[in-house]
Amino acid sequence: MAASHRLARARALTDRAEKLARPVARRWREPHRLVTVTGAWARMGDPRRAAAAAKAVAAQARADDPFHHIDLATAYAWIGSLDRVRRHLNSARELIPAIEADGIAMIAQGALAPVLTYLGDLGPAEEIARSLPDPSEQINTLLRLARCAQPDHPPSVVEPHDAARLTGEAARLARDTPSLNGPARVRMCIVHALLLQGRVAEARELAEEIALLLLDVDGSDHAYAAEMFSRFPDVERTLELAGRAEPLVAAETEFLTRVHAQAALVTAYTRAGDEDRARRLLSSIDDLFYRKCAAIGLAEALADGGDFGAAERILSTIGNPDSDNLGREIQADGYLRIVDRLLSPGPAAHEDTPAPMRRIAIFGCGGAGKSHLARRLAVRLGFPATHLDDHYYDDGWNPAPADEFAATQRDLVGADRWIIDGNYASTLPIRLARADTVILLDLPAHTCLWGIARRRGRHRITLPFLWYVIRYRRTMRPRVEALIAEHAGHARYLRFTSHRQVNRFLAAR
Repeated sequence: MAASHRLARARALTDRAEKLARPVARRWREPHRLVTVTGAWARMGDPRRAAAAAKAVAAQARADDPFHHIDLATAYAWIGSLDRVRRHLNSARELIPAIEADGIAMIAQGALAPVLTYLGDLGPAEEIARSLPDPSEQINTLLRLARCAQPDHPPSVVEPHDAARLTGEAARLARDTPSLNGPARVRMCIVHALLLQGRVAEARELAEEIALLLLDVDGSDHAYAAEMFSRFPDVERTLELAGRAEPLVAAETEFLTRVHAQAALVTAYTRAGDEDRARRLLSSIDDLFYRKCAAIGLAEALADGGDFGAAERILSTIGNPDSDNLGREIQADGYLRIVDRLLSPGPAAHEDTPAPMRRIAIFGCGGAGKSHLARRLAVRLGFPATHLDDHYYDDGWNPAPADEFAATQRDLVGADRWIIDGNYASTLPIRLARADTVILLDLPAHTCLWGIARRRGRHRITLPFLWYVIRYRRTMRPRVEALIAEHAGHARYLRFTSHRQVNRFLAAR
């Protein structure tokens, strides 16, 4: 899949996730998912949407909750508002001593550490990690600091060599603490950290040590080991461990232990290529909530292999997001996990070799310059441009019947070479299915309004049309991007946000 189309798909899914997450945040006063939305927009280079999502986090955060202040600090770090990061970091620090449960207070203290790295303070962040009384929480916090070097975290002072050092310290602590609670599971977290850093040989060596630890152990850890080996990937070892784990997990009497292990097996089987077995196991999970959570693992594993369409289809079946807050929350989480895969290097992340442009569909707000671009491209490429407005309206501005207009477009796209500009979202899939190049002119509203003013007299301008232009980016663009993601996965996708970008593109033809 071309990198440009990955970005279009990521934008469409992030928009979908945000629409799901906002009402849940209002209903439950739980803004954490919107922090991830903020980060997704920031990673895609959309500061306006990122700032709007951060504002939504602030609107739902509770002033007496230290975790909400940590969420706010993270959201503001994504948009570079470091003064606000400091303010909410200090607020969280003041509130943590009032937490009565020691375990929760320790988790909150560990969650502060990454925020310090967003402010350039790695030393104090490491001191927090080492000061925690529970070795498992020390290891978790060291690994959390190492993760700050990854692109799914706000800009941080943590560099790759810091991440390697912190992960090494966590590994030594795990090895030197005989009384560690859940030693195999803790070491699996270290394996994951090593894989994120590209240290595959070290990760594999530690994974083999974990497998030896599990030889005399019965229980759910075998399921997590299978999921761990599926990340390398090692199909034979994954299926061996999963087959050993499945009857043990089915016999597990503790409910949460069983359903979490079943979810891990669903992911492991999917990564190992046995999707039928994964789906059978998924259907056997009798609790609806945990079945939905396991479905996210299935979708995530498919996305790891580059099958983003199948991942989206699975997520679209989760619950009824129109009436179910839980369904919205889980679905938003799933979409954001797919977005992370789309924005990260992976097996499907390589840019396709550019092919000649023969069938070009141009979309964008009224006044953005679609027809002007189509005419200029026609001159450069030597084949005709079609303006859909000319086929939709007659001389008296009467619209064509819907079926007739759709048939006209099917005839137009049947040609070997064409350039077609125009929106008409209801028939947009007709053009997308045949286009090899999709261009979205995503220009600011004031630029489009100026373009409309300059063409006055040549086109009909009404107040509803002007209102449509003003709200295009908020209401129409997400729909267009979703249709592009759904129907034009095969096509080159180009999105221009200024006339300067358009001119550079034309100069290179």
